[in-house]
Amino acid sequence: MGAHGAWILGHSFPDLALAVIPQAGWTTKETYGDSNTLFLHDLQSSFLDSKLKSIIQSTVDDNGCELHVPNLKGIPCLARVGAIDQVAHPWWTRRMIRLLHELYDEKLGSKYITYNEIPSKEHWWWDTKKENDGGVTKK
Repeated sequence: MGAHGAWILGHSFPDLALAVIPQAGWTTKETYGDSNTLFLHDLQSSFLDSKLKSIIQSTVDDNGCELHVPNLKGIPCLARVGAIDQVAHPWWTRRMIRLLHELYDEKLGSKYITYNEIPSKEHWWWDTKKENDGGVTKK
């Protein structure tokens, strides 16, 4: 879950971040593969007081990256994802990139934001020519 960590570190500590490089990212745990979404499969949540439910929900809301996108303004971003990723669907990385582009005019945005969607690659595509060759971060 490193890409989510990259987004979180970038928006939580923007004064320390030199760049954000999420590889196959997602915005919330609920959008990661077949993760157990909070309350989705919990039968007892049908009987949970709505105020208590909102308190519990608020404990995970800070981990949602989309709310904190403005903190990433001015931090270079290189985001990559496999086009056929079924664990962290490319749509989530595309969404973050679209949100980042909203912070800039077109000319300035291209200076800070790089997005690569790698054709015919799934979630685990880091090796390109040989094992551990750093393929995901190479140009």
